[in-house]
Amino acid sequence: PNIPSFTTNFFSNTAKIISCAIDTIINPHDSYSVRLARPDDTILDTQVLNDASSFFLQFTESDYGTYDYKLLLSKWTITSTSNPNIPPESYWVDTVIATHTQLFPRPEPTFTTSWTKSGLTINANLSSIVGAHPEFYAYLCRDDGTTLATHQFQTDQVTTSLAFTEVDYGTFDYQLKLGTSLVSSHTATYTPPPIPTFNVALTNDDLAITATLTDIVNPDPYYTVSFY
Repeated sequence: PNIPSFTTNFFSNTAKIISCAIDTIINPHDSYSVRLARPDDTILDTQVLNDASSFFLQFTESDYGTYDYKLLLSKWTITSTSNPNIPPESYWVDTVIATHTQLFPRPEPTFTTSWTKSGLTINANLSSIVGAHPEFYAYLCRDDGTTLATHQFQTDQVTTSLAFTEVDYGTFDYQLKLGTSLVSSHTATYTPPPIPTFNVALTNDDLAITATLTDIVNPDPYYTVSFY
């Protein structure tokens, strides 16, 4: 029979599913098949060209990622000899009609964000995480883009927290990012403790001078007393 011809169109309308439309078929014959395969010749789907009706070849991948495909026009061939002791052989003769590379992007994780602080430590809390995967990272940043903490998601993780401790009191602006996408912003003010009060008595003995502090109120390690 004459070699069939047709048009091809690779596409993906659903995540992880590759499809290839076979249209405008000329010279169909049931000794030919169209086969969807991987580059290593693993066959994913096939159909015999027994008529001129358009059809689809399709395959569903088990995970997201980038995959290479090829489309084969295959003829079932049988060889025989005049020697009756040699049985006939049958096999596919393949011709590559088209190749295609398809990216199935993994959906980004979704989650709920809340902010808490304790002392000088800020916490960005992620809860109700859906779709966590090690391919994705969350970043706790300043508003100028400086990264303060990083978290790599783990498969099936549902909660996590990113934390950073400031070295001094003040008001700071934070951002939580999923990759490069801004997810949440937060401003936190850290108020220093009240200034301690006390009474001071200075005494001297020969060449030694002593400052004695009594009745101290609101002591805190944030403050120091210096004697000059």
